[in-house]
Amino acid sequence: MNRALQFSIRSENLKNARGISESFSGTEFGRILRETTGNLAQFTVVVDANAIISDLILLQNRKNPEATPALLECLRAGTVSGYVTRRVIHEVERHIPDIEEQYKRKKWNKDTAYRDLAEYKKLFTTKTPRKYRVDKILRANPVDPDDAPTIALAREVKAIGILTDAPDLEAMGGFCLEVDFVLEARVYSRKIVVSATIKQGSIIVLFIAAPIFSAVPTVLSETGRQLASAARDTPRWVKLGVAGIGVVFLLWILLDEKRRRSLISTGTSLLSAAGSSTADFALGLFEVTNALQQLVQEHDVPPPVPRSKSLL
Repeated sequence: MNRALQFSIRSENLKNARGISESFSGTEFGRILRETTGNLAQFTVVVDANAIISDLILLQNRKNPEATPALLECLRAGTVSGYVTRRVIHEVERHIPDIEEQYKRKKWNKDTAYRDLAEYKKLFTTKTPRKYRVDKILRANPVDPDDAPTIALAREVKAIGILTDAPDLEAMGGFCLEVDFVLEARVYSRKIVVSATIKQGSIIVLFIAAPIFSAVPTVLSETGRQLASAARDTPRWVKLGVAGIGVVFLLWILLDEKRRRSLISTGTSLLSAAGSSTADFALGLFEVTNALQQLVQEHDVPPPVPRSKSLL
């Protein structure tokens, strides 16, 4: 059964997990959600034109249509909060028609590239840095005036660094991130989204069930009160098992068809156990709870540490 529960959740759903916590901000329920889920890391990164162009090329040359560049996946997940200058966007737009000849790419459609770029633009925050910051950088390091706004923006938004392949940015004092950073951030996103979704789902299920356990005794007959009392006295692992089942169904809408078949297999095993005996069904619930706990432990990973290219 544990294997059947080894499903994966798209990292894009990490943005939804953040949204759930933020929507209950200032409430007791929100506090419980935050304490249970923990801090979901988010990195402010300034992106240079060459990093965007590399992604556009990758999107058109991928063999798997479902494959997503690491930067794009992290932007969708909210793990990376990307900033760009208007100059960078204009530079990418200006180079798109020339990429086929420049990079000797046979598979290149500029209309597709513009459509792909449109998604990046929606995910980025486009901002023009203050002029005095740009001028200060130019006075200190006048290597390439076109790169000064990108460095100024990184300092203005307190970014952890700049995602780029351009050596001039580093020569002018920019903190340029190692390319592996976005790969590590993607791994973090894919793992932590499983942990966060299970934790949030468990809290939501228990929050919904709590009023039932507490309110039933006051509104139902003596028989109802006895049932409610029995529910309160139910062993903790059984309650967690029921919550685990609820989480599985909450996750249903987040999974693709292949992963849903795994859930069907799990559900079939539980129903078979329920039909044989109460003890077997209880054991099935325990296995589900244990599997969910193992998933949380396996996917509770620390966020990546930003590293400068100059330090490697």
